[in-house]
Amino acid sequence: MRKYLFWIFFLVPAILLWDACQQSEKKNDKSQLDQEHWVGEGKKIAESAQKALGKNLIAALQEGGPAYAVEFCNSEAIPLTDSASLAMNVDLKRVSDKNRNPVNRANEEELQFINYAKEQLAKGEEIHPAIKESGGQIVGLYPIITNEMCLNCHGRQGEEIRDDTYEKIKHLYPEDLATGYRSGEIRGLWVVTMDTE
Repeated sequence: MRKYLFWIFFLVPAILLWDACQQSEKKNDKSQLDQEHWVGEGKKIAESAQKALGKNLIAALQEGGPAYAVEFCNSEAIPLTDSASLAMNVDLKRVSDKNRNPVNRANEEELQFINYAKEQLAKGEEIHPAIKESGGQIVGLYPIITNEMCLNCHGRQGEEIRDDTYEKIKHLYPEDLATGYRSGEIRGLWVVTMDTE
């Protein structure tokens, strides 16, 4: 009888506890795999959108120089982003803490991530995208890093930004905050919202 009591009171709960731990580990492994999947999916989307926008900006720079590229961005950047959203079946936007277009102003959560990413960059650490689940959707935040081409319109006035370009910026974007950057700084974020179903 004691043998049976041992099995019932000690060994069975131990087995159940071990099984629960195994299930928890599997769930954590699955959660980690899901997170890696969504980070990767969002990254592909952000990179594709960045490449499309960059290709169009290079063409605009070659066609009419930086002042023309500012005009191009003013009329085409948001429609290009919207087209990419439709083509990839996601909600896609660019945001910044130093926005040029008020439509691209980062919200509080996005600002927190931009500040965090700036801190990581200042320490020389790799910046990893952030993702979260919200109402059946995955929202990914992917940093946009400036390069030499960006500085034609986002650099420093009188250095990288020519006077005619600066005048065009002030004319089209009277509340512009998006100058003074150097290469390799965080310009903003791609925000990618993906449906999980």
